Amino acid sequence: MSSNRKLAAIMFADIVGYTSMMQEDESLAIQARDRHRKVIREQVLNHSGEIVQYYGDGALIIFPSAKESVMAAIEIQQHLRQDPKVPLRIGIHLGDIVQDKEGVFGDGVNIASRIESMGVAGTILFSDRVFQEIANHPSIRAISLGVFQLKNVKIPVEIYALNEEGIEIPGTSDLNYAKSKSISKSIAIMPFTNMIDSDKPDYFADGVSEEIINGLSKVEGINVISRSTCQAILQSEEDILAVGRRLKVFYFLEGSVRRVGDRVRVSVRLINTDDGFQLWAESYDRNLNDIFEVQDEIARRIINGLKISFDIPVQEETIVARATESMEAYTQHLKGLHHLKKENPDEVKKAIEHFQNALKIDPGFTSAECALSRSFSYLGSCGGLPPVSAYAKALKCVMTAIEKNGDSAEAHLAMADIKFYHFWDWQGARESLEKAVALGLNSSELHQSYGLYYAAVGKPAQGIPKMLKALELNPLSVPVMIMLGTLYLFDEQFGSAVAVFNEILELEPGYRKAHQFKGMALGCMNAHQEALQEFEIYHKAVNHPQKAITGLIISHHHLGNKQMSDELMSRLYDRLKKDYSAAVEIDIAISHAGIGDYETAVDFLENVFEKRLSIACMGMIWVMRCPCFKELWKHPGYKNLLDNIGIV
Repeated sequence: MSSNRKLAAIMFADIVGYTSMMQEDESLAIQARDRHRKVIREQVLNHSGEIVQYYGDGALIIFPSAKESVMAAIEIQQHLRQDPKVPLRIGIHLGDIVQDKEGVFGDGVNIASRIESMGVAGTILFSDRVFQEIANHPSIRAISLGVFQLKNVKIPVEIYALNEEGIEIPGTSDLNYAKSKSISKSIAIMPFTNMIDSDKPDYFADGVSEEIINGLSKVEGINVISRSTCQAILQSEEDILAVGRRLKVFYFLEGSVRRVGDRVRVSVRLINTDDGFQLWAESYDRNLNDIFEVQDEIARRIINGLKISFDIPVQEETIVARATESMEAYTQHLKGLHHLKKENPDEVKKAIEHFQNALKIDPGFTSAECALSRSFSYLGSCGGLPPVSAYAKALKCVMTAIEKNGDSAEAHLAMADIKFYHFWDWQGARESLEKAVALGLNSSELHQSYGLYYAAVGKPAQGIPKMLKALELNPLSVPVMIMLGTLYLFDEQFGSAVAVFNEILELEPGYRKAHQFKGMALGCMNAHQEALQEFEIYHKAVNHPQKAITGLIISHHHLGNKQMSDELMSRLYDRLKKDYSAAVEIDIAISHAGIGDYETAVDFLENVFEKRLSIACMGMIWVMRCPCFKELWKHPGYKNLLDNIGIV
């Protein structure tokens, strides 16, 4: 047989942990290998493929098209996920090969092998070239895991995971990075320095950098790190370039603002985090009223500088639009944002005054209307205002914003959060999120909201990639990590959930919620003694005899400590008499569900649903989706409750 060069879809498939299986039980390992080969032979034949060779526990296969290779991979995994299960991982790439009597060769074979080695049991991973071929097939869905520098492969490759029922989607902590290095097309816009008083944070300097962040976050092909992570980097004592490399940020933009009278000078420089090289530096001296044009120029300059590296499309439209014609209104808006970012009720109330002043000056100022809505929502969620009145005000603001500017992505995101947290209108929340995405929004907050939506409707596997994206854009956010761990928990990936919570505790040893959520994950694994230890740490950190005791009640019950469980439950009821709030009621519902008293649990859940207070929303989602409450889900009253909520 002479050599033959051709384009082919190359598949590698091997059994995960086969060596360990052989050491533990050789006969079972051989049975798994034989079943693996039998299924592969059948499905490869059905999809016009060719088995080039078997090697131990793996196989090298080629197909005439990307679609056939992916369809075969789906069939293979679905068969091997049935008993007796075989833990298989599959990697696919489309590329040129040379085939002769010895086998197949070429860079494409190496790339497919590297992709396969990144996977975990149950996954189907493939390259961007495969994705391009199948992207127009509505029956095949996939999600991007990021861009990776594969070992001995010159050009970075974007890796996708098949997103189909019964197929695993690996999380960041699951991927095998031994032969790859993640590359993120990202930039961090650092908070700009106030040159009049560099030791004092300045609302105007902050506003300049944040407008650039907001503008760039809508540009396709680039990830803009969130403001909160940039602020944390700035406050870190670690070298900024070391932080950038650790967070996989390609570039930093640093800047300063000098404002004197009606003149402003903005100086910026773009730095490569790999070697500290300054790509460019520029200064802009303008009238204060031209600040939006300056921000837009800087954003365009960044895009022009990164266009080759990031393959960013040419931008025809304005990136940073003029938000208002009134500099006075804009100044009031920036002062409001300065207070809103501090996230405590007193500061947020000051922010509301500034946003209202901005709207008095310019009633058409959409951004100020959206910020005012977020302020009221915050006060409603934390008890700073009665939730019903707070969310009514928030809704009025956001509806006004959408009426004034239906193309405001931030307005639709604000609407999604109101629908989600206050009205528990999951479908309505999704529609608003989709509108924000269609308008180009790509922020950590957006992906967080999407992830929580999928949690609420019982599709945590689809929410995990969204939360991973949120974490990519806000890599130092512990709350985002908590939500990621929660989605792993809901998807019954308990090991991944515990790994995330442990990572949080390494970053912030005193972060008490990580102990709480880790305890829940351990409880789902029936490790009740270990769970109790985590709940005790959490309870001690809260330092209140009647708070943070739900996990203790459930753990003591499962460990047979009925007297202690009952005594703790009585504390919850005592608190309910003194603090009649939905928060206590959801705690009581969770406690009764956790100890198997489903009738009482449903009664309290119905009460919580009637009140629809935002503070209980996440508690309801916990009960609806956490696997430790599976028995509750069978209760007729619970099923009726889900019907009333509008989900299944």
